[in-house]
Amino acid sequence: WVYSRYETQAALFLSGATNASLPLIYVASGDQDEVAKLSAEAAERDMTVTTKFDVLSGPEVAKLGELSWDQQGMVDFLVMGKASVFGGVGHSSFAWNVALARHVLSGEEGGGHLKGEQALSDALSQVYGKAGEYPEYASTLWP
Repeated sequence: WVYSRYETQAALFLSGATNASLPLIYVASGDQDEVAKLSAEAAERDMTVTTKFDVLSGPEVAKLGELSWDQQGMVDFLVMGKASVFGGVGHSSFAWNVALARHVLSGEEGGGHLKGEQALSDALSQVYGKAGEYPEYASTLWP
C-alpha cells in the first residue's frame, strides 16, 4: 500500500504537475490537513492547490456544503474529467473511473494504456500503482 501514503502521493502528483508545467493543482480529498500540507509543498514549486470549496463563493459554497459526500464527489469527478492532466492512485475506484472516462477521449487504442510502468498511463491521465495490479478496475468499470 505504498501508494496510499501521503508522502508517495504528494511526490508523484507534484512531480507530474511539474513535468506538465501546471501552475494549478485541483485536489479531491476529504482530508483537509493533507490538502494543506500539499498546498504548502506546491507553493515551494510556485504552484497553487485548489479544491471545489476554493473555486466557489458565497451562496454556492453554502449549497455545496449541503450536498452529500457522494454528491460532492460527483462535483470533483466532473471537474477532473475536464482537467488538462489527471493523476490518481491505483487502489482508488474513483481514480480509475475518472481515468477510464478520460481515456475514451485520448484517441489511444489497443490497450497500451494498461501496459506501461503505471497502473494506467495515457496522454490524459496517470493512475499510479504497479502495472496490472488492479485488473478488476480496468476490466469492469465502464467509461
